Amino acid sequence: MALSCKNGVCIAGKRLSRKKLNALIPKHDKFIEAFAGNAWVYRECLKTGNCSDNAVLNDINCKTTSHLKKEFGSRYQCGKDYKEIIKKHDGKNSFFFLDPPYPNACKSGYYGKYCDLDHDELLKVIKKIKGKFMLTTSTDQRPKFCKDFKCKIITTSGMYGRKLKDLVIKNY
Repeated sequence: MALSCKNGVCIAGKRLSRKKLNALIPKHDKFIEAFAGNAWVYRECLKTGNCSDNAVLNDINCKTTSHLKKEFGSRYQCGKDYKEIIKKHDGKNSFFFLDPPYPNACKSGYYGKYCDLDHDELLKVIKKIKGKFMLTTSTDQRPKFCKDFKCKIITTSGMYGRKLKDLVIKNY
């Protein structure tokens, strides 16, 4: 998958940062992605043995991710709201990797109709998670999320020498 750009905002999914993110995943019994997209982090996690087959992969956009149903079978579902996924699968040994649409990409129109995510509501939801989570978002969200959680910025080299920065938020 190539880096996609629209109106000056570049989106790479997690293909380019999957190895750095995989290194941050803690021990867990169940891996859950509520915004799976192409499931780059889960693929890397499986490849390295950092997680098991006990997983739930969900994405709101069923059309662009239908190939994942073939690849991941019953682990993959689509069309569920992230809040429903978190509520259903939360537990002390659960690990959530959350990669929602980034606000700056939404402003550019990149995600289209799948961009109605309220990040203030997301903050309220993740504060209630009993298990562990890692959330990635744009660096401009640092003031909102880093008061309550551990944060770091990871930088990945993108196409044409671009430096792509993600804010990584964790509760562990």
